[in-house]
Amino acid sequence: MKVTRLTADGTHEDLLQILSGDSLLLSKAFASLWAPLSGRVVYWAAHADSKIVALLMGVEFGMRPVRRFQSMPDGLGSRVLLRAGDTALHDQAAEVILDAIAKAGYLKAHFTDFDNRYKTFTNYSALACSTTIIGISGAEWTPPDKKLQSELRKAAREQVTIQRFRSESHMKGFMRLMEATERRHKRKLTYSARFYQGLAALAARDDRIIWLWCDHEGQPVVSHICLVEGTTALHWQVCYDKAFSNLKANQYMLWDLIRRLRERGVIRLNLGASPDDAQGLLEYKSKWGGESHAYNCHIFKSWLGRWL
Repeated sequence: MKVTRLTADGTHEDLLQILSGDSLLLSKAFASLWAPLSGRVVYWAAHADSKIVALLMGVEFGMRPVRRFQSMPDGLGSRVLLRAGDTALHDQAAEVILDAIAKAGYLKAHFTDFDNRYKTFTNYSALACSTTIIGISGAEWTPPDKKLQSELRKAAREQVTIQRFRSESHMKGFMRLMEATERRHKRKLTYSARFYQGLAALAARDDRIIWLWCDHEGQPVVSHICLVEGTTALHWQVCYDKAFSNLKANQYMLWDLIRRLRERGVIRLNLGASPDDAQGLLEYKSKWGGESHAYNCHIFKSWLGRWL
């Protein structure tokens, strides 16, 4: 089985549609969001009988000798995509594609196997990861924690208003809110305004991106960004101003998001991975119920990558 590297511009859109189906995370439009960070969308393709039978999408960053590959960025899950009818080739295709990536001269390569489709790959180490997933399909679903239920009722009494994010009205306030959130956690800002402008533009035409917003007396309060993949959704990015914690808007926005997801048939919500030392965040997520989900991120490092 032969493997080649294809660029987004050189890959026929019909082929991508056949392989990615209705996936948001594995769509060209979504992966292209990383262009402002010098990200390049690429596809590693496995060929059999003179046709492409499988693809692994990812984003490249940097140039040799420090070029990196992520499938997908920001720890988002990925999978090897197959043509219909070629499922018997799945394990073989995954093995040869990951092997080709390891030999392609990357400093580092990451492949997040959220669905635990694969065990191990030669030349890759497996980093154990975990997240919290809650089932939201029950007819009368509600978070089990009594204090959280009380906070949601308080937010309703405060008439907290949740709305869809609108770039033209909310972007400046959002960037201030995001910058303040990152400073509070002593982190550098990961994404620029250009990245979020692209995300907002994509959200305006693709309802699988749910971006919710709340402000109070003209001040930004909280923002949640959610990505929908079939009947599962990922609670991807959250930022909020703790000065407005008395409004309970952060909790209320997640409650409103779950309501919207249930209306469209989503049955599982992934609350996202948490740092091991973020005990407060882990306790907050536990109030929404759910179970821990373990998965692996497969990581390749060149000899130079192991030193850097």
